[in-house]
Amino acid sequence: MTIRIRRRISPWTIGFVAMAIASSVLFILALNKPLPTYLVAKRDLSPGEQISLGDVELVALDLGPLADKYAIGVTDSMSSRSAIPAGELLPLSRLGSAMPENQTAIRLVPSTKPSALVNGGAYVSVWQVVEGESGFEPQQLVARAEVAAVEYGEGLFSEEIPEVELLLGKEQAMLVITALAADFDIYVLPAK
Repeated sequence: MTIRIRRRISPWTIGFVAMAIASSVLFILALNKPLPTYLVAKRDLSPGEQISLGDVELVALDLGPLADKYAIGVTDSMSSRSAIPAGELLPLSRLGSAMPENQTAIRLVPSTKPSALVNGGAYVSVWQVVEGESGFEPQQLVARAEVAAVEYGEGLFSEEIPEVELLLGKEQAMLVITALAADFDIYVLPAK
């Protein structure tokens, strides 16, 4: 007579298999969780401009700990405080209901065509050239200003010198307006 001994499955093996199955299910459920959506500019947004749903698109991203620094929806009174280039996320720090109280925007045509580095969101310095006793002297009017927009004309002379819109403080704006009124040559140079 032969006696057969059946081998029993160890409780540790059963526990390990159950944990592996549970971990796999949780992993699959985590992968299927939808990502949060954030606003991305469809076109260049100028400072003080009202933002509507047509100006932005929703993009699903996982920003991790930076998630609370970017906009997730458009409100009725949302506008940009500074230039936001097309394709960039809309940071909450650059959104608001209006331009800051001590800031204004001035549009000017510089005396020469600005560098290719001068575009919306870039920083520039503004200079004037005046005639003094020893000849022509450059003078810095504004050390650092943000460019809101650079617009070229349309038609035959579209490659001419563009209009540059700058965001300036009130005191800086007075200096630039005075230089423009005196018909001095104004230059816009890239700055850091």
